[in-house]
Amino acid sequence: MKFNYKYGRKTNNLLILSYWITKNIKKAKNVFSIKKNSMASKTPYTKTVDHFNNTSEFRYLAEYFEKNKAYTLIPAGTAQYKEFWEECREKCLNGMTNSSDIYINGYHFFYLNFVQIMARNPLTNKKEKMFPSFVDLDWEYFQLVQYARENEKSVVTVKGRRQGYSYKAANVCIYEFTFFPQSSCLIGAYFSKFSENTMNMVIDNSNFLNKNTEFKKQRNPDTRDEIRARYQAEVGGTKVWKGTNSSVEQVTFKSNEFAAVGKSATWLVLDEAGVFPNIIQTYNMSEPLIKDGAYYTGSCLMFGSAGSMENGSQYFEEIFTSPSKYNMLEFDEPTNSDKKIGLFSSAARGRWGKCRDPKSVYYGVEMVDKDGNSNIEAATEDILWERENKKRSSDHKAFHDFITQFPLNYREAFLRSKGSIFPTQYCNERLAELETNNTEINAIWKTKLIQTSDGVIEFSLDYIHEPIREFPIKDNKNMPGCIEIFEMPYQDTPNFGVYIAGIDPYDDDESQTNSLGSVLIMNTLTNRIVAEYTGRPQTAKDYYENVRRLLIYYNAVANYENNKKGLFAYFENKNCLHLLCDTPRILKDQQLLKMVYSSGNNMKGTTATEQVNKYARELVKTWMYEAAYSAEDGVTNTHTIKSIALLKELIFWNSDGNFDRVSALMMLMILKEDRFKLVASEEEDRLNNMANHPFFTKHYGQQNNIMADIIQQRLADN
Repeated sequence: MKFNYKYGRKTNNLLILSYWITKNIKKAKNVFSIKKNSMASKTPYTKTVDHFNNTSEFRYLAEYFEKNKAYTLIPAGTAQYKEFWEECREKCLNGMTNSSDIYINGYHFFYLNFVQIMARNPLTNKKEKMFPSFVDLDWEYFQLVQYARENEKSVVTVKGRRQGYSYKAANVCIYEFTFFPQSSCLIGAYFSKFSENTMNMVIDNSNFLNKNTEFKKQRNPDTRDEIRARYQAEVGGTKVWKGTNSSVEQVTFKSNEFAAVGKSATWLVLDEAGVFPNIIQTYNMSEPLIKDGAYYTGSCLMFGSAGSMENGSQYFEEIFTSPSKYNMLEFDEPTNSDKKIGLFSSAARGRWGKCRDPKSVYYGVEMVDKDGNSNIEAATEDILWERENKKRSSDHKAFHDFITQFPLNYREAFLRSKGSIFPTQYCNERLAELETNNTEINAIWKTKLIQTSDGVIEFSLDYIHEPIREFPIKDNKNMPGCIEIFEMPYQDTPNFGVYIAGIDPYDDDESQTNSLGSVLIMNTLTNRIVAEYTGRPQTAKDYYENVRRLLIYYNAVANYENNKKGLFAYFENKNCLHLLCDTPRILKDQQLLKMVYSSGNNMKGTTATEQVNKYARELVKTWMYEAAYSAEDGVTNTHTIKSIALLKELIFWNSDGNFDRVSALMMLMILKEDRFKLVASEEEDRLNNMANHPFFTKHYGQQNNIMADIIQQRLADN
């Protein structure tokens, strides 16, 4: 533990890699011991391998085929030919052990010798169809696949780009199709392009087997949607189906989580799970495919690529961070062994090529050696070096996209690339810091504000309710939440307007969506969010009252979405309309003002049209990138946010979901900008009045008005 002067508290900086990476790459390299993985592979479910050696022995059939364009030159039909293919089949089923006493299972042996993938040919430096190389992360994955299959479990994986998981999933399907009668594999995705891509891999490899091996299977049907290992034969004058009847089928779940209902599967593959906006419902509806009553008769392989996280990423993260709830293999969360996650495959594993960081001791060193051992430290140095290059440019998106595609921790993998408008890399850094250091979270006051008989609002700790920090929520019933105070008012009765607020209200006591009410308070002197209340008590009036008391406690004025009329009516009844701001003048200046006469009061708050929301999101983004008040270089306002749920909403924001805290923040930023412009306008008027004062014009004249020149220069500086 060391003292962090940025926040004036103790924090375990070793656990917050992404924050220091973004802030200062050189410092990151010094502060962190980014240790090379001491084990080539180590999980709770696999044998530990210190270092892989002589791995070329596992690929002896592939190497022979590459040289001779055939697996054997033994004449077909001979006893030796039959014995050769029986031995191949035995190793495909049971695996093999090499001269270094390292074992690979049947899935992996089949993958290395009988499956071809698109990969870089080191001789031509071009991508070609070829047999895969041995690499430690593949060994680990196929070991986990076998463990899951034998122990009625499934595997959920988040991974970096270009790690071949679709090929590995296709390998499992064609392996099952080839060797196990009556087996059925289902390949599913939200978009057909993903499931079709994996299905095409299956078909291509089945064609390769039919052409070059004795594992051939006749197929009927034989389409791009389904293949089945069977053929028609005539027995006693009657046509009958013969063959193993194993099958592989692809299905699309877009807008239909019930697409696979009624089917069964030995393996259920869910590809690119981060783009599923209905991934939880899809899995819940599809899980019976791999079950018979309480027994699991099959397994699921669910995986998502970093850089391909879209509207469903928050739901995919729910599965990934709660693996046991979905019968998935679980692993220790790197910063908290009490917390479990799914399998994370870091971009530092299986990263081909040489380290390019000229300042690294690994410069020019292969990041994967000839035996497939990942040099994690060299790969990490290479990734950090490229991040630094991206960061130097003014293109925030290029830096963000590189992080999302080549993550060093699972949080980075869940950052959305497409459609992301906020600096989610900063949110991720801040979220990691809050969740790995309880000091700040424990310092937050869980509050209940009491109104005395004389109308004074007093602070009291809330020992009953808990703040709502999870996102996304399952439903909004029985979620009263509680007020969170991050920073107390700077004095008992702050000057009116020092604190401002943004409110996302609601009217209905019951809602068909998972929306909550939310209010955020900001100190305009520091630009920090100092309090939050998010919840949905039993009645909307309970929510309004908590908001009213919080505003009075900070003597704050609030901007709110006036599309809903209930908040205005409640405040009017309580004689508290002064706590709600007039419609911000800046909206008129920006030609965004649109009156809606059907609800609320059009002299108060903001009508949240799409144009207004777009403008507000830009204000939020600008504030998030700005340097924090009285902080060292590189610390932005984002790094001062203490609301875990707000950070998650900013990370996962998209135009289709419920992001109540983000909506409140948008209202807050409109009011903040309005107040800034108002003060600037008043200052300009005051200075202009001084410049035109009769004293100066009388004694200096209009042409030689020195004071006017000074004031105009000051206005230009402002």
